[in-house]
Amino acid sequence: MLPFENIKIKVVSKPLEYNQGYLHALQKTIKEEGFISLYKGMLFPLIGVGAQVSVQFGFVESLKKIMKTRYADANGQLHWRYSFISGLLCGIPSALVVVFTNLYRLLLIIPVSKLRSTNKKEKDL
Repeated sequence: MLPFENIKIKVVSKPLEYNQGYLHALQKTIKEEGFISLYKGMLFPLIGVGAQVSVQFGFVESLKKIMKTRYADANGQLHWRYSFISGLLCGIPSALVVVFTNLYRLLLIIPVSKLRSTNKKEKDL
């Protein structure tokens, strides 16, 4: 999936350079940057997934522990709705991890300097 996504990002973000279709963009990328460049930016999202899952589990369990001290029943069990709320709330920090890992991956695929140069060419047209 990642090689196709990398090419898609290049086609969308640099229409002046990659304007002859997907296969042209694939060939041009392999010719100019090499086959390995199709997988550029893959390591950081894999690390990010581990961080995201760690954040999710950490927040869910911490919130459930806090809620158990306040809302546990006589048997010490937490009602399902509090577990559900804990799961909903853990999505906030988890989303932040996803946003920053994807942003970094995109910057690996297309450096900001190249984006700026492409935008200047478009403005001159």
